[in-house]
Amino acid sequence: MRGSLRIHTCAYKNTTLHKRKGIIIDSITRLSIREFIAQVDPERKTKDWKTISMAACVSTFAVPSAAKSSSSSFSFSAEAVALLNSGWWENVPLTNFSLTNHCYLKGITCNRAGSVVRMEVHFFYSYGRLSNMSWSFLSNLEYLDLSDSGLIGGILGEIGTLSKLTHLDLSINFGLQGVMPLDLGNLTQLVHLDLSGTDIGGPIPSTIGNLSALAHLSLYLTQLSSSIPSEIGNLKNLVVMYLDSNNLRGPIPSSIGHLSKLTYLYLSSNQLSGSIPSSIGHLSNLTYLYLSTNQLNSSIPSSIGHLSNLTYLDLNSNRLAAQSFQK
Repeated sequence: MRGSLRIHTCAYKNTTLHKRKGIIIDSITRLSIREFIAQVDPERKTKDWKTISMAACVSTFAVPSAAKSSSSSFSFSAEAVALLNSGWWENVPLTNFSLTNHCYLKGITCNRAGSVVRMEVHFFYSYGRLSNMSWSFLSNLEYLDLSDSGLIGGILGEIGTLSKLTHLDLSINFGLQGVMPLDLGNLTQLVHLDLSGTDIGGPIPSTIGNLSALAHLSLYLTQLSSSIPSEIGNLKNLVVMYLDSNNLRGPIPSSIGHLSKLTYLYLSSNQLSGSIPSSIGHLSNLTYLYLSTNQLNSSIPSSIGHLSNLTYLDLNSNRLAAQSFQK
């Protein structure tokens, strides 16, 4: 459901009644944070509910004594408040939500300790921003998929604090703009990165070379420009690289020949120029090679003949020399 109205709501299961200053909340009562705070703490009534701090929200809700017994209870409560304050579940019934069972939220998966490790939010998220979420409170997050969720705004550098992240998919969000932050290079455990189908522009940051575990890189159909950084050759575990349908310029870096595990290489529909590097012949596992619709010139290097596993080759719409192979 898409819309501009954002109402944060808090609801509790009727099997766990919470009492605070004479107020009982059960499954048939749903109060907005503004209304709840106004009843619990009337002097806050005139303050903007959007500015309620995380600490205030934590103190507003009753934390069960069992949760207080754990040294990690505050961090998990902070996770719950971060999820609630984001407004991402505003159109989803929160009948199972509390500071200790936030793991029941749609799209949220927790580990056995009750900490969020996986987040998949799609169709029910309506035109929001990554800045709505306090990412630093989700330090155990390993899998983040917000594809096709109506995101707008930019990618925060704070995403780079998610040091355990292995999967990041923000694709098919055409309102997602700005640039790829340098902090993405801090995600050294990342295996899957997909920003395709967004309006992200600017250069591919050189810090992408820090993502040594990366196996899947999908950046097609964006507004990325500038050249492909030579540091991309550091991604020794890369199997799939989709950089097609962008505004990439300049030569294909010779360092691409270091990607010995690469199977899919899509660089078509850009403005790449210069010659095809002979080092491309080192990609012995390459099956798909698409370099069409660029401004590549010179001859096709003879080393391309070393690609014994190659099944699909597309060099169409370039300025390559008429001879088949360079002598």
